[in-house]
Amino acid sequence: MIFWMRKNACGMSAELHGKLDAAASSSAIATGLFAKAVHEFRELLGVEGWLAEPSWLIESGPFASGWFYDFLAGVFGWSSDPERVRVIAYLAYLVPVSIAFFAGGRRSTATTAPTGTPTRQVPASV
Repeated sequence: MIFWMRKNACGMSAELHGKLDAAASSSAIATGLFAKAVHEFRELLGVEGWLAEPSWLIESGPFASGWFYDFLAGVFGWSSDPERVRVIAYLAYLVPVSIAFFAGGRRSTATTAPTGTPTRQVPASV
């Protein structure tokens, strides 16, 4: 039995890693969409000032132009000169979603009595 469990655990581990990678990438895509939406609302409402100033400026290299930049901009919402409000929105979405995602798999299903001993649920009789 132990050998069967060990053999199947390796297969389940690979499957779990694949699902984790897919969920993490979709979370990054959703984060980019949210940050882009905040950017567009900022432009629509005409908000100027400190929030509208760029956080950084990348003028050359693969993160500033070319196919790699287009890929990052299209999929993850990358910008070579993002406004501060866009960076704040990106982090404001990514941090709680990441915490919820990684903490979501650690819930305990066992119920415990106040004394710390597990309780047994008795099925209802017919």
